[in-house]
Amino acid sequence: MGKVLLVSHGEKNKGIFAGLLGDAGFDEIITVTGSRQARQCLNGNEFALVVIVTPLPEEYGCEVAKAAAQTTAGVILVVKSEHETEMARKMEPEGVFVFTPGMGKKLFMQAARLQQVLHRRLAKAAPQQAKLEQKLEDIRLIDRAKCLLIQYEGITETQAHHHIEREAMNRRITRREMAEIILQNYDI
Repeated sequence: MGKVLLVSHGEKNKGIFAGLLGDAGFDEIITVTGSRQARQCLNGNEFALVVIVTPLPEEYGCEVAKAAAQTTAGVILVVKSEHETEMARKMEPEGVFVFTPGMGKKLFMQAARLQQVLHRRLAKAAPQQAKLEQKLEDIRLIDRAKCLLIQYEGITETQAHHHIEREAMNRRITRREMAEIILQNYDI
C-alpha cells in the first residue's frame, strides 16, 4: 500500500500507531525516534504517509511535518487535545493533517487512507510538474540568449529568435543547447 514513516519518541505510542497503520493496510512501516532521523529518511526515500507523534526530543515536530509536506507524502501530525486548535491553525495551511488521539481509531484510519490517496495524486502530478518547470527554464535560457544577441549583435528580437532556431537546426541540437552556446560565447 506504500511506505510509511512513523516518527515517535515514545515506545508505547510507536506500538499503538504502528498497529493502527498495519490495520489500515500499510505493510512497510519505518519507525524513527527523532526529527534528525526523520529528516535523513525523508531525504533518500519516497513515503506514501508520514505520521509524527509529538513531542519529539529535539523539537515539537512541526518542522519535520513541514519538511515532509514538501514531498508527495501525506502527513499526519498527532498532538495532544489541548494543542489541537493552535496546531491545526498553524499546520493545515502547510498541508499537514492534525490528529488528536481523542478523535478515535476509525478517524485515524480514514485520515491515513485519505493521505494515501493524496500521495497517489501528488505522485502522478510530480513528473508533469517537473517537465513544465524544465520547459520554463528552457524558455528563460533562450530569452537570455536572445537578449544577448539583441544587445551585442544589434538585431531585432524576431531575428534573434530565428537565429537561435536556425543554428540549432543546422547543428542538430536543441534550442536550449544553442542558447547555452550563445551564453558561453558572451561569457555569461
